[in-house]
Amino acid sequence: MYHVKGNYKGAVESMFQAYIGYKEIKSPYIQDAEKNISIFYKEMKEKGMLDIFNEIAKKYNVTIN
Repeated sequence: MYHVKGNYKGAVESMFQAYIGYKEIKSPYIQDAEKNISIFYKEMKEKGMLDIFNEIAKKYNVTIN
């Protein structure tokens, strides 16, 4: 819902939490989280919001290639 409402910070934060959780339990849903993270990255890049995205990625020790 964060994404639908345009709250990218909340959306990315929630998706990184999901990604970490899926990774820990080796869930196949990790692919869904990766896809959404990619979508958020692209949209935030277009809106000049990569600083927020990168800050949250760093918080969760996630490296984006």
